[in-house]
Amino acid sequence: MADIRPFKAIYFNTSLTDLSRVVAPPYDVIDKSLQDELYKRSPNNIVRLDLNRESNPYPAAAAEMQRMLKEKVLVPDSEASIYPYFQTFKTQDGPKVDDSRRVGLRPRRGSTTPYGIVDRLVESSTTRRDPDLRRDKTVTRRGFVSWIKLEPFEAGVVLPHERTLSKPKEDRLNLMISTKATFSQIFSLYGDQNKTLEKEYDKLKSTKSYLEADYDGVNNKIYRINDSATIKTFQNLLSKLAVYIADGHHRYETALEYQRLMREKNPKHTGEEPYNFIMMYFTNIFDEGLVVYPTHRIIHSLSNFDSNKLVETVKTFFELTPKSDVNALASSLNSAGDYSFGMILPQKKYLLMKLKNSADILSVVKENVPAPVKRLDVTLLHDYVLRQTLGISKEAQEKKLNINYTIDRHEVDNAIQLGKAHVGFILNSTKVEQVREVADAGAVMPQKSTYFYPKLLSGVLLNGLE
Repeated sequence: MADIRPFKAIYFNTSLTDLSRVVAPPYDVIDKSLQDELYKRSPNNIVRLDLNRESNPYPAAAAEMQRMLKEKVLVPDSEASIYPYFQTFKTQDGPKVDDSRRVGLRPRRGSTTPYGIVDRLVESSTTRRDPDLRRDKTVTRRGFVSWIKLEPFEAGVVLPHERTLSKPKEDRLNLMISTKATFSQIFSLYGDQNKTLEKEYDKLKSTKSYLEADYDGVNNKIYRINDSATIKTFQNLLSKLAVYIADGHHRYETALEYQRLMREKNPKHTGEEPYNFIMMYFTNIFDEGLVVYPTHRIIHSLSNFDSNKLVETVKTFFELTPKSDVNALASSLNSAGDYSFGMILPQKKYLLMKLKNSADILSVVKENVPAPVKRLDVTLLHDYVLRQTLGISKEAQEKKLNINYTIDRHEVDNAIQLGKAHVGFILNSTKVEQVREVADAGAVMPQKSTYFYPKLLSGVLLNGLE
């Protein structure tokens, strides 16, 4: 199964720079405004490598990286290590700790899995959170960073659950070729109900972290393990398990393409060169800090949109219950169970939609997809409500012609009440177990079905590909 290795990470020299000022969110959630802010934050901010704003960004990023290495702003680790990575943050009822962690992820025995791809998860509002449905709770998500040997999805070792787009992969490939490095970790899941590695994490409580950074309310701590016995514990566990990509499908597919290009150029290829591996973060599905956000939909720019017709049509399969405001709608949705949505219409009209008991989800959803995909809330919304009822084709959905996404329900409400959109839908979180079921079926989910919070930071650890 998964072949993980310790590696010599490159990291910021904290004697020369404040790590909290040089890290950044992943490249795909940085808009122009945030990019400018990060540039101002430090002359060494990782955005200058990961999302350079120069007219010819890739050679500019490579030059910046060489400067930082030469000035010892960036330094390589002296020993190959595995790096536990803990993130401590506050969560609320909008972000949701997934109860499906009681069900384990099965080891993957091999299947034919199509290449999956996703476009960017939620735009620059990624770190916004729904307020005050219940008291904040401080949570720590624990995982580790190591190399993993690259395997095609068909091998059944690393499994996707979302679709990707060609343009982001082209961008990441050009950056890898120019810099010969990667700047953030692919986020993955594995299932170990025995919590083998959590016992190793507990030993770190009394030790000082190797690196630490605070960013946007999240405390990030990196530890360092380089003794062979402990590393073997990590390797033995992952060698028995499949790995499920939670976030970073584009980067993984890009790494596969980079591997192919390098292999073709190297007549002495052995399979052990650094380009055969990618830096990945692994967290256990049974980790108490694993939090999934719902991603809400804002529908706009439809010709002949009729809210009354929409309401009457969805009554065929849904029970509709009026609510007083968006908070009441969210609260009722949280306890409504599967196949429920919150619909927001102009003039402060809030309706809880719940699929009738008499309705068969496998019949309501007409799209020809495997049963685990048909059973998803987001599939019901995208196929029955958006495609069948509102006439938004699958192709239009994938191109985001009529849909905006956000994790903030108030942003949905504001867009509708200010006349910037026709209708909004707020959702519950997709369960982690459903991610596993879809991946095991060799299928992919609709766009933006999952949002794991918090994002892993770019710049806490870098990976050289030479």
